[in-house]
Amino acid sequence: MNWKCIFLFCCISLSLPVMGCSQTAAPKKPNIVFFLADDLGYGDIGVNNPKSRIPTPNIDKLAGQGMRFTDAHCVGALCAPSRFGLLTGRDAASWKNFNNIEGEAWDCKTMPQMLKERGYYTSIVGKWHYGVLFEGEDGRWGYVNPISGRFPKPSDNWKLDAPTRLGPLDRGFDYFFGTPIQPGNKWYANMEGRTLVGNVILEEDKPVSDEFIHQDWLKQITDKAKEQIKIGASREEPFFLYFPINSPHKPIIPDEEFRGVTGIGKYGDFVHQVDWCVGEILKAVDDTGISDNTIFIFASDNGSFYYPGSRNSNREDEDELKINGHKANGIYKAGKGSSEEGGHRIPYIVRWPGHIKAGSVSNQLVSLADHFATFASITGYHLKETEALDSWDISPIWKGEVTNEKIDRTLFHLNGNPEVVAVRHGKWKLIPECYYKSRSKQDDEPERIRIPAQLYDLSSDPGEKENIHDLHPVIVKDLTDRLNLYQKAKHNAPHIKNGTIKL
Repeated sequence: MNWKCIFLFCCISLSLPVMGCSQTAAPKKPNIVFFLADDLGYGDIGVNNPKSRIPTPNIDKLAGQGMRFTDAHCVGALCAPSRFGLLTGRDAASWKNFNNIEGEAWDCKTMPQMLKERGYYTSIVGKWHYGVLFEGEDGRWGYVNPISGRFPKPSDNWKLDAPTRLGPLDRGFDYFFGTPIQPGNKWYANMEGRTLVGNVILEEDKPVSDEFIHQDWLKQITDKAKEQIKIGASREEPFFLYFPINSPHKPIIPDEEFRGVTGIGKYGDFVHQVDWCVGEILKAVDDTGISDNTIFIFASDNGSFYYPGSRNSNREDEDELKINGHKANGIYKAGKGSSEEGGHRIPYIVRWPGHIKAGSVSNQLVSLADHFATFASITGYHLKETEALDSWDISPIWKGEVTNEKIDRTLFHLNGNPEVVAVRHGKWKLIPECYYKSRSKQDDEPERIRIPAQLYDLSSDPGEKENIHDLHPVIVKDLTDRLNLYQKAKHNAPHIKNGTIKL
């Protein structure tokens, strides 16, 4: 017998368990819960606005557990372009989606597709807002417009019980429950996966389901989101939950138990219900025991439509807010659909225990488009040069690795009109002279309205009250050159490399 072989075998056998114990398992990628409010103004939440008349205890508590941003911006000041930027890391100009109408042609990788490649289970619960394609009896496919919500003519051609196309499941999501466009007024049916839920009929070319109750929709999708959190927590792989709600977007219909709570009208009550919803989702994350390894993000898609001079707000509700001294967009000018700060500066809070300092505040300039590059960095995905062209990795900001020194960055703010683009660099903001088309109810011919050139120093004039365009020609030229380069390239030209912050 070869005693040397036996001795060597014993040594190896004894060493194997020790070697196994010394190896450290790779850390699990973090779960991601992204809560996106709809038309919530910067000044609607108490932690952003000491003068807010709306109690938002859950959102304020979240800010105390994570990092609150004071200079965060949406990609476009309307629903669809903002969501497009979030999901693709590209701004609306890259897709020529300046307004809410276009929704069919996605020619780039989406963030959920990227996360799926990194092993994530991906789900969306709530408002998709890009429409879907329905199959017709004649073999054609018809696109449901996300603005009108109407089916193409003839309305009796469409198979309401057949699977749809070009919805969330074709953009990288494993699961979908919600509506393809804004619920209520235009759409009264939920979808799960690719199909409509319940018995659905068309009334005036709009779908109506016997299982859809608009008044209860926010609570319904909140329960569905909580279910997805439980499902995600039970899986071996990490999960990404995208939760775009419909509130406080019009129609303003707070649930019965929230009506009259704030004392400043239905809008205030609806915002308060949004805060309740945040509390429910946070509780679901905490109760499943996954909060320490979950990134929780709260943001709005754009500013509030309740501001002086808005054509979108309800006059009665707006008057009630004025009487009670509540400013939905805080100190910022205008609101949804505008190039002014009130249109695109948004509430934005991130919680990630062990990585983000609780109760911290950042004044860095960031965008909703940044999440693609940020999640790519966190999950180990290597961005290709054609992906997420307008997205920056802001995880160093989250983790406190960036000092208070401002990052050298340029943002371009679109307001829904391709001719109106604002430029932001550092403390300076330029709105160049431009024209936009306005169609009045009395006249079918669009009216070209001139917008004079404007320059603001946001460090001393955040409310954009004093136009100092003529006093700083050098600054105006620099910002104009940046805008020209951007419009020529159709993406954020100053990037050194997409997804990278130059520290």
